[in-house]
This record gives sequence, structure tokens and C-alpha cells, in this order.
Amino acid sequence: MKIESYYIEKLRQLPIEEVADALGMGLRKHNAICPFHNDSHPSLHFSKTHNNYHCYVCGAHGGTIDLVMHRENLKFHEACRWLADAFGVYIGEDVSHGGNPFHGGKNSIEEKSSSAGISSSSGISSSSEISSSSEISSSENPSKPAFVDTEYLGLYVARPVLNAEAEHFLFEERRLNRAIIDWCHVSSISQPAPCTRFGKPFYDAPSLLIPYFDRDGRLLSVQSRYLLKSQGVARFKFPKGSQCHVYNLPILRWLKPDEELFITEGCTDCWAMMSSGRKAIAIPSATLLKVEDIEPLKALNLHIFPDQDEPGERLYLELKDRLPQLERHQLPEDCKDFSEYYLRYMVT
Repeated sequence: MKIESYYIEKLRQLPIEEVADALGMGLRKHNAICPFHNDSHPSLHFSKTHNNYHCYVCGAHGGTIDLVMHRENLKFHEACRWLADAFGVYIGEDVSHGGNPFHGGKNSIEEKSSSAGISSSSGISSSSEISSSSEISSSENPSKPAFVDTEYLGLYVARPVLNAEAEHFLFEERRLNRAIIDWCHVSSISQPAPCTRFGKPFYDAPSLLIPYFDRDGRLLSVQSRYLLKSQGVARFKFPKGSQCHVYNLPILRWLKPDEELFITEGCTDCWAMMSSGRKAIAIPSATLLKVEDIEPLKALNLHIFPDQDEPGERLYLELKDRLPQLERHQLPEDCKDFSEYYLRYMVT
């Protein structure tokens, strides 16, 4: 996936001398042995003012990315990832790093779908996972302006880690396809964690950390999903300043013309739908979405299996009003939502 110019610029702004140190170039008083020619005296000079390097003998010059490319013999994209890993910089490209999750490999969605004998006509939906305002929590200091520190939050999900509680919930309790969870960059925490740098602990633990990306893979926010049953702890949390977003928008890049796209009410049902072999997004509230959020969906082949409760029916009616092409499907009477249907009838 192409790395956006915003993230490339962040890598170019890394201190050039720190990059040289990370490369083991033996920097001394802003100079080093030039690796680009047979150098015996430190002729490669590093400028803090211009954040670049220049060799007075062979003429080699450039910035942080160029230095890594030529020193490590890497391509541009590989050098960016090297810098991101070395300095803990989120570059937004991991959400689609694995390509289309519906193709290839024994754990891919297509393989799982075919092995379960699922046709493309069955549907979706979920319980209202973010339905009440009490579940969307604010940060610890309400007097500060709302600000979602996506650069900091990106560190949580750039290299996802699943703890024991997350593994149990996702793969034993919900029986989800690991390839989907990996592709969505779901992570977890075992200790309470802040949502901003220098902030107090905000996310409770143990929790899943669920990143929301825009269509092009830019991080918008990170939602937590508390994994224990405890009164007094919000099950879902968004950092203060987070807006209502459509979940799993990057999947739109993999839609074929007129291919079915299923709408769910929450992330876990979206994962279940994806695990069953269908492309899906989650919309927790139709009324909170902006016009620009709905606009990309107007030309798509949309389907929904509403939850069999009042909130599920309300979500369907709200969406139908804004997306007239939305096609409704009915769940079996013994299934309250799609996650239950997935567990009862689709998992072998």
C-alpha cells in the first residue's frame, strides 16, 4: 500500500544524526566515514540545520529516508518501514499491508467461507455496541480542548499484540477468523493505558483496542472494548474528541463493482460477518453520521440483517431513510444478532 505523504514527511523530519546513530555509522562531531565511496577520513557531514547529509568527496547527499535506502540497500517503501520500526513512528500503512484479506492462504476469508459452505446471500448485523452516550467516555480533563492524538494512538495498533483475555474472547468465545483480526489491526492492553502522550490512564484493562481508519488507512481514533464483566467500568470507550465514524472503511478499496457490502451495528459483528466470507462495515448510529460519511455509500450494493430488538430495528429504519437501496434480510428466530447466527450455523 502507498504510504501517504503526511507520514513520509514525519519520517523526513526525524533527526538525521539520530538516524545515523541507529544505522551504526559512528558519528563524530557531525561527521562520519562515508559509506558511499572508499573513504578513509570522515568526509560525510550531517547538518542539523537542514536535517540532511552531504559528502564533500563523492557528492552523496540526501535526507533520512535516502540515508537508510543507500546505507541498507533498501527500496523507498522498505526504508520507510525501517525508520518507522526503529523510531516507533506510525506510518498508517499497516491496515492494508497484508493486501486484500479475501484472497490467498489457508486462513483467508475466502477459504474459511467456502469451507463453511456459506453463500453470498446471507446477511448481517449486531447488537448496539456503542448505542448509549454513557459508553463514549471523555478524557480525564474536560477543560482541555478535544483532541484525538492519532500519532500516539497509532503506536498501540501499528504492531498489534493480543493478550490471553483477547485471544480467549476473539478466537475461543467468538470463534473469529484470525486473518480478519490481523487485517483490522485489533490490539489489546493488559494494564490501564493513556489515550494521549503524558496523559493519565484512560483505557481500562484488559481491553481490546480497535482502530478506526478512513478509506485510505489514516487513523481516526481508537476504541477500547473492556473484556471483563465488571459493574462501574464502561464496556466501550472513545477518547474525547472522537466523532462517530463508519468502522472498517478500508474494505471499500477491495469492493468489486456491484459486490454486496453488509452493514453491522458493531465491530464484533463486523468481524463475524467478515469471518463468514463477506465484506462488511459497522455503523453504530445513522443519525450521528455526517453527510460526507454517508455519501460514499450511496452507490453501493448494501445489505443488512437487523438485530431482533428495538435498537436494531431503529438502526435499519434510520439507514433505510438515508440509503434507500439498503436491502433487508431476516435472521432466524433463535438468533438475536448476526454474531449469534455465525456461532450457531457457520462455525464448524
